[in-house]
Amino acid sequence: MTKKAVWHQHHVNSAGLYLKNNLRNVYNLMQPEHQHYVKSESLPCLGAADKHIRSMTGTIISVVVQTVGVSRWPELLLALVNCLNCNDLNHMEGAMDALSKSHLKNVIEYMLQVNKDIDEEVALESYEEGVCNLW
Repeated sequence: MTKKAVWHQHHVNSAGLYLKNNLRNVYNLMQPEHQHYVKSESLPCLGAADKHIRSMTGTIISVVVQTVGVSRWPELLLALVNCLNCNDLNHMEGAMDALSKSHLKNVIEYMLQVNKDIDEEVALESYEEGVCNLW
């Protein structure tokens, strides 16, 4: 690894950790337009060529999901599914990284809420279909 690559990796990691730690503490206090900015700028980074950026993006996404829940970020699931369905390995890896960090339980709960069916069998079937479609 070159000196420049090590420097870049160090700064990406430092900036990402700084953002993650601050988001955890202040996300709910941020103005809605700033919350939207963080979310909208994170999604394109799922397919970044740099693995460290993809990984940090997954971490940032997981912090937002843990803070506000996946139901407050409806475009996230569509973006993740689109990344998984594309033929670009970077996008697929970025989506899997975000899913693995975003507590799949939050995603499943959201899918069950969206279904809004009182019949537990239908809810379970919807859940199973959703999980199969994600993978």
